[in-house]
Amino acid sequence: MGISLKPIAILVDVENISPHMAIYAIRLAKRTCQPVILVSDWAACGDIRGNLWRQLKNRNDITITQVDKADNGENALDMALINSARSLFTAGIRQFFFVSSDGDFSGIISELRAGGAKVTGIGQWCASEDLKNACDRFLYFPLGANHRAARKAKWAKIIPDAQPVDYVRDCWIKAYRAIAKKYRWILLTKLCGSWAKQSKGVEIPADHPAEPRDMIKIYHDSFEWKLAGGKMLIRLKQPPTIMKVQEEDG
Repeated sequence: MGISLKPIAILVDVENISPHMAIYAIRLAKRTCQPVILVSDWAACGDIRGNLWRQLKNRNDITITQVDKADNGENALDMALINSARSLFTAGIRQFFFVSSDGDFSGIISELRAGGAKVTGIGQWCASEDLKNACDRFLYFPLGANHRAARKAKWAKIIPDAQPVDYVRDCWIKAYRAIAKKYRWILLTKLCGSWAKQSKGVEIPADHPAEPRDMIKIYHDSFEWKLAGGKMLIRLKQPPTIMKVQEEDG
C-alpha cells in the first residue's frame, strides 16, 4: 500500500495581497510533494485583480476551496479564513500557509501551533509583528526581477529562491561575530565587508546570489534587519530565552 500524504492548506487573504504571493506559496508547498488545498473567497477574485486570480482558481493541480463568508463586512473574509483553518485542523491537517500581512491571523496561528500544527506565514515587509512572531517561520514575499518596484527599491525586498546551507550560514555568523558584540545592530555594508574576508575559499552554492546583500536574505531565520535613517541595519537573532527551573529538595 502507498503512503497517503496529508495536504498542506494555504489560506489566502485575497483582499490584501498580490496573486503572485499565492503562486509563490503554492510553489513552496508543492516542493514537499504533498497535496495542496488553496482556501479563500474565490467568488470575489474576478472583481479584485482580474486575470491572474481567475487563472489561479482554475488550476487543476491543486484543490480550490471556497470559504463560507457570513456577510460582506470589513473583516468577513478574515473570520471566514479563521473558521476554515479550524475546520481543516479538525479534519487532520497539520501544515498551514497563511498568505497575508494582517495581524488579525496571529490568534488562530497560535491556536493551530498549540495543537501541534506547523505554520508558515508569507507576507510583505510591512507585515504585523504579531503575525510574524506567531508563525513557525515567516517569509517575505520575493517581488521578483520582473517587478519594477523591486528594481527601484533601495533595499530590494526579495528573498532569493534558494535553500539555506549550514556551512554558508556558519560563515555569515562568523563574519558578524568578527565585527559585532553579542547581538548588536550593525550596518549591512560592514557585515558585507566582513563577509568578503571570512568567505574566502568558501564554496557558494550555484543558486545563491552573487551579491552578499542579496545572499544574506536567504538566512533570514538567523538574521533580522531594519531601516534606520535611510541605512540598513542587521543583527544576529537572539536564541529563545530558556527559563531555568530549580527543583525543590526532597
